[in-house]
Amino acid sequence: MGTFGPRWGRCRLCGEERELTLAHMPPKRANNIGRYTVGSIIAQLRGVERQPMAFLQGGIRDYRLSGPCNSFCGRAYDPEYIAWAWAVIPYLEHERPGVREVSLCCRRPLNFLKSALAALLTSLPAGFGDANPELVSFVRHRDTVHLPPEYDVYLTLVRSGRSRLSGLFGSADLTFFSRGKFEIACELAHPPFGFMLTLNSPRDNATGRISHLGDYLYNQRANIRFSCVLGETASPTPGDYRTDEEIRRPRPDRNAARGG
Repeated sequence: MGTFGPRWGRCRLCGEERELTLAHMPPKRANNIGRYTVGSIIAQLRGVERQPMAFLQGGIRDYRLSGPCNSFCGRAYDPEYIAWAWAVIPYLEHERPGVREVSLCCRRPLNFLKSALAALLTSLPAGFGDANPELVSFVRHRDTVHLPPEYDVYLTLVRSGRSRLSGLFGSADLTFFSRGKFEIACELAHPPFGFMLTLNSPRDNATGRISHLGDYLYNQRANIRFSCVLGETASPTPGDYRTDEEIRRPRPDRNAARGG
């Protein structure tokens, strides 16, 4: 990420081999500017303090989209994403983490969803689009409605913390009552939003699910209300929106609870 100069490759949206342009993930004017670092999630999880870091300027961006695809998303979808971002940023300054009800008036839900999905697709390898043509088609054609049923999108409000681009990953819940539930997903998190795209992995808890925004028409305005988690990205782990205080909090001693 952040390699500069002309580059040819496969566009993440149209799939064609073309000269690629710098694409911001998420849109630049949605607070995606300034200096950022690139590091290893594995190293951070292992507690490596002095891991190699790349320090880059200009927001999270890379050569991922052809000129026409980049311009199309910037014109058709990104203005709505930017409007949502600046609508919620003042709200986040005064709210504590937890599940919150969010209300937005007279917004364009489909445009916002497709902007988020375009950023997620841009962050993934080119081969992901080959394996998921229906999802790519949903994003590329602005008038297409209804997110294909094998996909779900979950939104988290991110008050502060690091940015995360996870790539495609799998996670398993090994607790007794989960019966080994497995999830395939990818994440893009950058304040004020975190998005999780799941593939054939429906969740029992629908908090933050915004897949239904795909049922609106392009440019259709509506009053939106949904519940989602407000958290932080203090952890490098995808999907973990605990605050730094919650991460540092000692875990309860199960043996002590049983009196053993």
